[in-house]
Amino acid sequence: MVAVALFDLDGTLLHTPRAIAHAMAESAQAVTGKTVPHGEALALVGLPLQVITETLAQAVDNPGAAERIRDAYMERFETVIMPQAPSLVCDGVLESILALRGSDVAIGVVTSKNRRSAEAILDAAGLLEHFDLVVGADDIAHPKPSPDGILFALACLGGTDRASAFYVGDTAHDMVAAKAAGTHAIGVTYGVGTSKELLDAGAELALVSFIDACICGGIAIGRSLDLTAY
Repeated sequence: MVAVALFDLDGTLLHTPRAIAHAMAESAQAVTGKTVPHGEALALVGLPLQVITETLAQAVDNPGAAERIRDAYMERFETVIMPQAPSLVCDGVLESILALRGSDVAIGVVTSKNRRSAEAILDAAGLLEHFDLVVGADDIAHPKPSPDGILFALACLGGTDRASAFYVGDTAHDMVAAKAAGTHAIGVTYGVGTSKELLDAGAELALVSFIDACICGGIAIGRSLDLTAY
């Protein structure tokens, strides 16, 4: 039986949501001339890029606006956010990932980013080599809150017993997807979603740290993590 730990990326592994929201708001304003409040942009983080840009483009009646916002955002992603990646790694991520690997757990990322962008920022952050698999929104038919990405990751990693897998995320969509996939759903509250939002969406726990999330996830799938070596 293969034990599997799966993770969201933005707001879970990396403190990127606010930087993404800022870049999205700047990109939308540059294209549409309309100001996007930070809170509105932040609420979109975690959705597929196409959904975000189409939502932001609704401010103007221009069929090409979404594509131009996407292009402007990708330029900012590569020139502004990517260079920050090493400093954006959430506390306890590397230690926890290494402890999971040491406990014979397969590890993957399931994100609403396109896989190429996800792998690029994980690589820039020094994390990519520690994951067995990265599943992006472009790898599946239906992104989160659909369970498709999690189910695809489990199939790739040999996780046939869903009760022996957990998924950690910071949004309600993450928790809905994890529950629908039949895995343990664990929320972290340092990202986008509040504790109430995560629990209402089906999280078994809503925790303040990544390490605590991994320890509790490990217990749920029958693994005791030894973090003292890291």
